Amino acid sequence: MENSDTSSSYPLNAEGRPIKSVKKKIVSVILSVFFNGLGHIYLGLWKRGLAYIFVELLINVSMVTLWQFENDFSILYGAGYLILCIISILMWFNCAVSAVKWTERNNSEWYKSNGIPVPESGGPTWPSPEILDPIGLSHKAKHIPKTNPQEMLDNPRKTIVMMSLIVSITFIVIKVNGFLDTMWVSRISGAATAAISAVNPLFTVVSCMGVGIGVGACICISYSLGKRDYSKTQELAEAAVFMALSASIPTILFLLVALEPVVSVHEANIAEMARQYVIPLAIGCPFIILSGVLTSLLKSEGAVAKMAFCTMVSVPVNAILTPFFINELNMGVSGSSTATAVGMFVSALLSFLMLRFGNYHFKIRLRVPTESSIKEITGTGGPVAIDTLVFGLLTLAQTVVVTIKTGSMTLSVVQLAFTFPNLMLIISDSISSGSMPVCSTLAGARKIGEMKHSMGFSVKITVILALLSSVVLLLFAEPILSIFSSGNSVNITDELILCARIYALSIPFFLISRVFTGFLQTVRKAYISTPVNIVMMSIKILIIYLLASAALEVVIIELVMYAMTAIVMGTILLRALKRYDPDAVDSMLDNKFTYLWMLNRQVKS
Repeated sequence: MENSDTSSSYPLNAEGRPIKSVKKKIVSVILSVFFNGLGHIYLGLWKRGLAYIFVELLINVSMVTLWQFENDFSILYGAGYLILCIISILMWFNCAVSAVKWTERNNSEWYKSNGIPVPESGGPTWPSPEILDPIGLSHKAKHIPKTNPQEMLDNPRKTIVMMSLIVSITFIVIKVNGFLDTMWVSRISGAATAAISAVNPLFTVVSCMGVGIGVGACICISYSLGKRDYSKTQELAEAAVFMALSASIPTILFLLVALEPVVSVHEANIAEMARQYVIPLAIGCPFIILSGVLTSLLKSEGAVAKMAFCTMVSVPVNAILTPFFINELNMGVSGSSTATAVGMFVSALLSFLMLRFGNYHFKIRLRVPTESSIKEITGTGGPVAIDTLVFGLLTLAQTVVVTIKTGSMTLSVVQLAFTFPNLMLIISDSISSGSMPVCSTLAGARKIGEMKHSMGFSVKITVILALLSSVVLLLFAEPILSIFSSGNSVNITDELILCARIYALSIPFFLISRVFTGFLQTVRKAYISTPVNIVMMSIKILIIYLLASAALEVVIIELVMYAMTAIVMGTILLRALKRYDPDAVDSMLDNKFTYLWMLNRQVKS
């Protein structure tokens, strides 16, 4: 069994052991993860390895040089620091993929030199369970899972409703947990709350890693399950786990390096608390990223109830440990972040155990993945990660612009008026999260008409719930605002109520554009939706800067831009669905990132 399992992924020599270049592949990628260029030097590619090392050292020297501008140009200093860190992360990814690519090419040459046909990626289509076990664990039909993906194919609408409901409950519980966490921290001191708020933007990068890899893996695996291409499903699962673990290393370095320029602009006590808060979370980065990816793998199989359980299990752990660490062990703000890291560790462990020993179409195996699997997940989830990152940065930029143009009190009015619509994001995000694996599975099974009907069904549900939310806010704006303004210095004025009711009109556009974005990710068009979202939000910020002078004007501009964004995204989605071709997805020609990579590879060969 061991030899057959190994031969399915690696070429063997005469003694039945992996050939040398495969071992080099593993070692080189591990070295590349820890420091750019070391893996290439190990492979004998001295020029390329030294070039990577030189650029990495240049970035580090630039970071150190920026320190002398800290006091005079603090904003530019912080922005430059973050940009250099992001460039370093992108270099890490390119370096690791380059090492995989070189060793895979050597393996192919070994096959050819020995007269053996080069094995192609992907497995048999629609195999009979009585004949073939897709991942080589057993030849008995009872061990082949048949329930979750088949349910998505047979009853897509029912599956979408059930998955969306479970995901929405998960989102609500997580929000409640965040509220409790903030409550315990606020009891320490006001400076503790300020310290956490100061470093929260850094964790956008961490969440982007998990979201990008998780969404990409979920869509690609669900699509492969619809095709019954089980060996490809296994490759993608291995790639997702490997990317999650290896991405944690540069993310930890990013948090530790970018921490100082972010907190240096604050008072000494706030900066010290921020450092104490970040350290446990930096150590827990592997579990935070891995938890998001593993739960996405469960969702790709349609096992959304188990996904919700593994996600929500961190909530009681965090809720119990946070007050214990803060009050009993006197850990201060670090007690909150330590409890969060422990909760994510428990979540990741349970998800791993379920996937490792459960009855699914793939197993969790710690292997260096194929280059094509990495490219497919990155091409699908990469734009999503960029979208999440840039959206957070642009939201921060919008708050700065509103404050500069209209004042801090106006910003408080706008943010309070938007609290309820922002909470309603649970609706669109739950429906989008529940629909994506179902629609991807239908696409893989070549049920394109059923996929479009399922998308239309999801849009109808979103519109109905969004309209109900709008009516609720229109009729009960004042009592709703009084709930959200508890402990807030903003008074309930006629202007605030009017702003909230205008925002109520924007809820349908706001939510439906999010669903459209999710569907564009499903049909592998995230590389279109991401720049569109960025451009529309940038235009909104520019208009606010040029025209807004009061809270009411800011809200009206946002209403118009939300409506325009929904129209634009809907138009792009309709056009993408008319041209959607699963064969182009299979050949990876329907993804601009992977297409350019393949074209470059053909030119070089």
